[in-house]
Amino acid sequence: MGTPFAYHDFSAISALLPSIVGGITWKRQSVAHRFLVVLSAISLITDVAGTFSIWWYGNNVSLVNGYLLLQSLITGLFFINLKEVHVSLHPIRMAIFWIMCLVSLILLFTGPFVTVINKWQLSASSFFIIVFSCLYFYNLVRYELEIPIWIKASFYAVMALMLYYVTNMVLFLTIDDLQPESIYELWNLKLTGYIVLNIFITVAFLLEYKDSYGR
Repeated sequence: MGTPFAYHDFSAISALLPSIVGGITWKRQSVAHRFLVVLSAISLITDVAGTFSIWWYGNNVSLVNGYLLLQSLITGLFFINLKEVHVSLHPIRMAIFWIMCLVSLILLFTGPFVTVINKWQLSASSFFIIVFSCLYFYNLVRYELEIPIWIKASFYAVMALMLYYVTNMVLFLTIDDLQPESIYELWNLKLTGYIVLNIFITVAFLLEYKDSYGR
């Protein structure tokens, strides 16, 4: 049985939550978190525009593939601006970012754009976000164990990003070999993961807002 259309809509508009909270608390957010506010807003706009594109043109593939590139760039900017990451890891962050940009551009211009979703671009984007996340968690273990991680705003955002994009990568790399029932289950997991992602990003914004008063 397929995923109810209403659940697709609910998952898509869940980006409204971090967009509103992030917009209201913008001045109190760190530079890194402001990129997540922008990403949430662009994701919401893309979903709305994609719905209209399906109504008018029958597909929204071009919008999706264009969003994948923006997603890579903006999420990369989030990671390289995280203030908690030790300065010694900055060259590694920058190297990952520029490699991600290069790979994303190559896959964008060499892959399909208007006919099907470029699953290799999506998978590459997810891979680099996972690498960024692993570097962040390495930083926590190596340099910041004395600080409880559950009070760190960025921890919630990075944890949610990593889990969501792990699911994305697994889904799109295996989708051609799966039975329909398995695809539906993984797609439901993806939609649920997106809702959780937006909730956790909102938590990160609220914690950052709260923490800004103690600085």
